[in-house]
Order: sequence, then C-alpha cells, then structure tokens
Amino acid sequence: LPLIADGGQIVNISSGVTRFVNPDSIAYATLKGAVEVFTRYLAHDLGPRNINVNTVAPGAVQTDFSGGVVRDNPVVNELVSKMTALGR
Repeated sequence: LPLIADGGQIVNISSGVTRFVNPDSIAYATLKGAVEVFTRYLAHDLGPRNINVNTVAPGAVQTDFSGGVVRDNPVVNELVSKMTALGR
C-alpha cells in the first residue's frame, strides 16, 4: 500500500459464483467472497488517500475454467446465455 500513490486505483477480480451456489466451487467461491470483503475494507481504509478500490465480477465466460463447461457444453452454454442481458 505504501507504493500506491494517493488518488490511485485498485481493481480486484471476483466472480458471479459469490451470488449463487455452484456445485464443487466451495473453495473458489469462498476466496472470491473474501476478495469482495477485502475490497470493501480497502475502499474504507484508503478513502482518506483518495484511492479508488473496486471489484469486477464478470459472469460466465467461455474459457478453459472448470474444464471449459460453459464453452464446451451446449446445455450449460444455452442456460447461461438465457440469464444474461445480451443473451450470449
């Protein structure tokens, strides 16, 4: 923290799995939940230094994560697509 200039910015990465229960994701979801709490505390403590602290929590992304389940499973891909604003 001493290396971050006053007025700087911190962006942490979380996940949508903090908002719903996903089988076999207990460790990942718990860690991402901790990132979100950590972000809130950093924002509070660094506010006097005018340091912006935020969390970005993307939804499902077609990657190799979890064995490529969103990318490679048409049923999961369609289910996720139906839950997103852009339908993809």
